[in-house]
Amino acid sequence: MERQRNAGQASSFGSRSRIASVPAFRGDKLHPGYGCSQDCEGMPRETRGRDAMKYSLVTAASRPRAGAARWCGLALLASCAIAALALPGTPAMAACNSGNTGTLLTSADCQAFAPGLDATAVGRNANATSTYATALGDRAIASDSYATALGRFAVASKQGATAVGALAEATGSDAIAIGDTSKADAQVSIAIGYLAGAYGNWSTAIGGQALATASATGAVAVGWQAGFLHVPGGATGPGKNSVSVGLNAGGAGDHSIAIGGGSYPNPNGVNLGPRANGVYSIAIGGGDAANRSASATGAFGVAIGTGAEAVGVRSTSVGAFAGFGASATSHRNSIFGEEAGQNVNGAGNTMLGLASGYQVTGDLNTTLGNSAGYSVTGDRNTAGGVLAGVRVTGSYNVAYGDNAGGRVIGDANIAIGRNAGRIIGASNTVAVGTGARVTQTMLSRSAPAQPPTWRARWRSAADRSQPPPIPYPSAMPAASGAS
Repeated sequence: MERQRNAGQASSFGSRSRIASVPAFRGDKLHPGYGCSQDCEGMPRETRGRDAMKYSLVTAASRPRAGAARWCGLALLASCAIAALALPGTPAMAACNSGNTGTLLTSADCQAFAPGLDATAVGRNANATSTYATALGDRAIASDSYATALGRFAVASKQGATAVGALAEATGSDAIAIGDTSKADAQVSIAIGYLAGAYGNWSTAIGGQALATASATGAVAVGWQAGFLHVPGGATGPGKNSVSVGLNAGGAGDHSIAIGGGSYPNPNGVNLGPRANGVYSIAIGGGDAANRSASATGAFGVAIGTGAEAVGVRSTSVGAFAGFGASATSHRNSIFGEEAGQNVNGAGNTMLGLASGYQVTGDLNTTLGNSAGYSVTGDRNTAGGVLAGVRVTGSYNVAYGDNAGGRVIGDANIAIGRNAGRIIGASNTVAVGTGARVTQTMLSRSAPAQPPTWRARWRSAADRSQPPPIPYPSAMPAASGAS
């Protein structure tokens, strides 16, 4: 009974209309027929669509005699209504531009197949084989309940899956694939865009060639090739619950965030965007012409700015090229400022200011100011001011003021004031005031020669990639005394 009721609701778009459940009349007798394909009081056999409806109404109204003629018109009106509304004014002989709609209906010419309950198949070899499935397009396949496939060779093979576009595939339950050759291969995954791929459960990939791999559960990749990480020997995708937003952005670490546009192609033809490879890491900032984009490779690392790098565990680098070139063992450093903390090889350091803390190899140092703490190798030193505390090899030293506390070799020294306490070779000394000095035994009298135009050179934008040279007096002051 259910099948008969559903058949009465069906309409066919293919080689010939077949609406078998609606009776048709011939003359004064009732005959079970095929709707519009039967004669009725002289109506041409091939009358179709609105023409059939019009003929039926005219026949019923113009022939007042009771009986078959009037009922014939009404029966034809009922039997043709569905086909007329579904495809007005068009013969059912529509070749393969259409297929079948309904339960257990097929089209011999197009081979569209819709055996599922209330299924719909339209197109050459389109298949809707399950309950409420819909397949529209050349060889489109909707093979599970409530699945929808729209487009040439589109495939929706799991319950509730939706595939829209040529060669689009939605093979996970409730998955959505929209776009040419897009693929949503996991549960509740979403892939939108040309060649977009969402292969992890609950993952989302939006944009041309955006990628969320099978291991990337809950990952989000938005942008051209977002989540598509280039590595030696191939490519990999984002981590679990990661977010990648922007051209070539990639969050390879679990729970990571990478935001920013990509860079220009490098000589190998590979575009590189921001990289958040460490777990719980964040990288925000696009790349430059040399492919230097933000990169957070350490766990819990944060890198914000073009070329900023947070390499060690729990490191933070904020500013253009902040932390650039840091070693893999430079953990827990906090770096703020353009080019601050470059080439750092120590741990637990804090650098703030333009080029502050350049090439620091010691641990737990604090440098505040333009180029402060340059090339510090000792531990637990504090330097504040332009070029304060440069080339310090001792530990526990404090230098505040422009050029204060430069080239300190001893430990626990204090220099406060402009040019105070420069060149200290002793320990436990104090120098307070502009140019104040401490007379102690020098362990080394040599200093590298510097060009006279170092200030002009450092101020030029072209030379900003190198640290500022450290000016020294032409003649070293004599030092005496022992510590």
